[in-house]
Amino acid sequence: MANTIIYHVHGNIKFYEQVRFSLLTLLNLLITQQRDDYAVYIYCDRPEHLPKHPFLHYITITPQQLKQWCGPFEYVHRMKLEILNDATKRQLAPFIYVDGDTRWLKLPDTEFQLLRKPKAESEKPCMFMHKYEGPLSDQLFPQYLEYFKRTGSAQLAPWKVQYEALRIWNAGVIGMPAQQAQTFFTDALAINDLLFPHLHPRNFVEQCAVGLLATNHFEVHSFEQCLHHYWDHSYAASLYLKQFFKNLDATLSLEKQAAFCANAPWDTKAIKQLQEAPMVLISRWFGKLKNSFYKRRIDLKLAKFKFK
Repeated sequence: MANTIIYHVHGNIKFYEQVRFSLLTLLNLLITQQRDDYAVYIYCDRPEHLPKHPFLHYITITPQQLKQWCGPFEYVHRMKLEILNDATKRQLAPFIYVDGDTRWLKLPDTEFQLLRKPKAESEKPCMFMHKYEGPLSDQLFPQYLEYFKRTGSAQLAPWKVQYEALRIWNAGVIGMPAQQAQTFFTDALAINDLLFPHLHPRNFVEQCAVGLLATNHFEVHSFEQCLHHYWDHSYAASLYLKQFFKNLDATLSLEKQAAFCANAPWDTKAIKQLQEAPMVLISRWFGKLKNSFYKRRIDLKLAKFKFK
């Protein structure tokens, strides 16, 4: 049985460049180690922007699916849960999902062994997330904590979770065993849709839904040893990668392109400097302005929903 890794990407070309870079660092590990026991599935709307290789399998997302999977409130992060629910229906579990703004450090052989290891009845199954960030607190997602204190755990009773047990894990990685995957993502979608109209900031509601199930029912392990997830510099890193690919000789074989990406130093200092450059700051300001219109549109939809 192949070790299955899942990505998803759609929309702006900068997100495709992030996934392209991540895939090439993964391919380098697979090629240099002469491995054929991995399969990578990429859900996307424009597969022509990504490398072609027998290890890589593309599942095309249609515009109708994009709209449906974001849900009635156009919550883009909800799509991740729908995609992993779809992957479960395709019997791809156990799998490890990774966000696109990543670069591979080592193959997760041990991690897949743990996902497949039978558990005693008294033991919690294991799963993986990117890294532990801390307990829900007045310092970490205080608005979420305030909401849960006000409403209590009664609304979460159908899923046998308590907010007091919530520990915040970064959801840039979700490694899931096969047996539990059958219900995990349908439950995560239900919790996400229950909480989304009430929580602020909204960007992390999907992570909260996953975290509630994970920390109540699983033994959660970090995936940092396998993957560098540069989410905190994602905007500047996309500019860095744009220049990186301009300098990459497109006539090189895929194997050489993969080696070039894997061996290139990840210049964090240059990325931080880029992030603080005046033109980048201006561009980010315009990006936030554009996002504010998107947020107001969601506010209007939520207002109509609550009014009903």
